Formats: sequence, C-alpha cells, structure tokens
Amino acid sequence: MADPINFNDPCAAADQLRTIYYQLLSGQSVVSVSFGDRTVAYSQVSMETLSQEIARFDAECQAKETGRPTRYAMRLGSFARKR
Repeated sequence: MADPINFNDPCAAADQLRTIYYQLLSGQSVVSVSFGDRTVAYSQVSMETLSQEIARFDAECQAKETGRPTRYAMRLGSFARKR
C-alpha cells in the first residue's frame, strides 16, 4: 500500500505525486493512494493533469521555502544587454 499523500506539506505532496507519475510512465497501470483511512486505486490518469498538479505543488513548495512567489513581473530593462 502506498503512503498517504500529505497535502498540507506541498513539498512532500509534489514528491509523492512525482513518484506516482513515474510509476505510471513505467507501465504500472494501477496505483493505490491512501488518504487517511481511505484507499483509492487509479487505473487511468490524465498525465497532463497530474503533471500540472505536480507543478502546482512544486511552486507552493518553492514559495514556502523561499518566502516569495515563484513568478515575478518583468522589470523594464531586465533583458537589456550590457555593452
């Protein structure tokens, strides 16, 4: 049985979802996930949706660790070349 996903910790959730993603890519068609005392088995998953969730949790993890959001507004001249 798989470890329960801790959605309160975005870093742990991203790691666990990434493990599931790679298990599915390697051909394992059924993945079991526990949510507390409830277990759910997935047989077909939208890989695009799963990768979007991983990216979302990665962004939340980075924001948690750095204390700032992952995206910033571009400043004027930020891509200007030095002469």
